[in-house]
Amino acid sequence: MAQWYDQELGKVSGMRLGITTGSCAQAAARAALEFLLGIFADKRVEITLPKGHRRYSGRQILVPVESIGATSDGTGAEALVRKDSGDDPDITDGILIGARVRLKEGNGVEIDGAEGVGRITRPGLAGKVGEAAINPIPRRMIREELLPLLPEGKGCRVEIFVPEGIALAEKTWNPRIGILGGISIIGTKGVVEPKSEEAYKASINRVIHSYLKSGMSRLIITPGYVGEAFLSSRGIALDRVVTVGDHVGHALLRGADHGAKELLLVGHIGKLTKIAVAMFNTHWSSGDARLEVIAAYAGAAGASAEKVRRLLSLSLAEEAVALIHDWGLDEIWNAIARRAAERTEKLVEGRCTIGVVLLDLKGHSLGSWPKERVEGWLK
Repeated sequence: MAQWYDQELGKVSGMRLGITTGSCAQAAARAALEFLLGIFADKRVEITLPKGHRRYSGRQILVPVESIGATSDGTGAEALVRKDSGDDPDITDGILIGARVRLKEGNGVEIDGAEGVGRITRPGLAGKVGEAAINPIPRRMIREELLPLLPEGKGCRVEIFVPEGIALAEKTWNPRIGILGGISIIGTKGVVEPKSEEAYKASINRVIHSYLKSGMSRLIITPGYVGEAFLSSRGIALDRVVTVGDHVGHALLRGADHGAKELLLVGHIGKLTKIAVAMFNTHWSSGDARLEVIAAYAGAAGASAEKVRRLLSLSLAEEAVALIHDWGLDEIWNAIARRAAERTEKLVEGRCTIGVVLLDLKGHSLGSWPKERVEGWLK
């Protein structure tokens, strides 16, 4: 039987883990459907975490349900789950996340956002313009959670809502990146990991030391889930990968210090374009030159001044991907990867052979350097 989420997840470096807004929405949706079907009990619900992450993949956890009952119009059920971010200083810690569920004729699970969930107003984000800002993995997990419960021939409509979402959104980056009217429902792992900087760096050190002690001479380093998903798709086991968050420079240096001969850096352009200008801590608070890098390389490749200004007006690096492709400038990604590799080689003082792969949010390779070496390493 599943355990309460805090017992099942445990701690990392002495710090308590939490659950994402996506997991809360998933739990609230399942609870509401169970109530509607007359099978809800005990003010708790069991959910399954997303597959893919080496530590949490497919694990089942119990999540407490704050409140549950029929919708005000009597046509469905709604439930509320309280967000627990563990020991991470997350702005959403303690807020309520709810789901309303109504049965419908026909198969399938329809998902939308209601009050307090933002709407996407610009292209380049994790969803289409006009959609609720519920990221792909939470959407998938809600569907997978509810489909097995539905009676034959029935589907359901799910509305995710956040009572404090409108006010809370003003304290986030959402308005600046084009998500208006509420917060985003996010989470690739379903779990919030504490981000104590020293604890995180210490865990990176331990992993690197362990890998190299075991006889590995090549380290594959990625900031996070986008890189992990790409590497998995290439048949590379995640127990060969070091996931480092924003501490890219720290991991590169520790790898070189511990004797790595080869370093392969794989990640989303939102992180790795910063490496091209030697920003080795990729957290936003340490600086940001993503769009400046892309615009500079586009200009060098022949983009007009108007196009350069267009790139500089964007909010996210991901928004540039389609524009660069439409303008026939995809070559710049290899050039940026090359510059990132050169900066990395300088950082580690030539002690390691370097490779870099740049990805979009879907995990597609946009560019790499040096191409032949990287392809060989990814086999």
